[in-house]
Amino acid sequence: MSRSTALILGAFILSGCASLNQQQCELSDWQKLGEQDGKRGYPATRLETYQSDCAEFFIEPDANAYLAGRQQGLADFCTESSGFEAGWADLPYQNVCQGEAEAAFLRGYLRGRDAALFYCWTGAFSSFSLRHRFFYSYPFRSRLFCD
Repeated sequence: MSRSTALILGAFILSGCASLNQQQCELSDWQKLGEQDGKRGYPATRLETYQSDCAEFFIEPDANAYLAGRQQGLADFCTESSGFEAGWADLPYQNVCQGEAEAAFLRGYLRGRDAALFYCWTGAFSSFSLRHRFFYSYPFRSRLFCD
């Protein structure tokens, strides 16, 4: 992958935006994009958005590469630890995991939500600054604050 392609893909991934411009459609590494979407737990329907965006420029995304990459990403996402982080951050689960991987993800997800609520409800952090530092230092910020 060329440096410019990597920069464009990196900027797109960091933005979290599902919309693609012409340059992104032309230069996207569809497998890598699918992998990143899988790691974030996005549903496969996100590909439809990319197809719609790129159709404006008469560009067809490589659906097979995207879906193969997404499956690789889901292997990282559909874990108990990832579920804990998502639950802690109060992120929605979009039913993307299957079988035992889904069971593991949901175990972690419920534990993460319970942990965030426990700290919130028990007042385990009496000072706002300590509570703020703890929640914001975790990889995902929790929206389950009780102030």
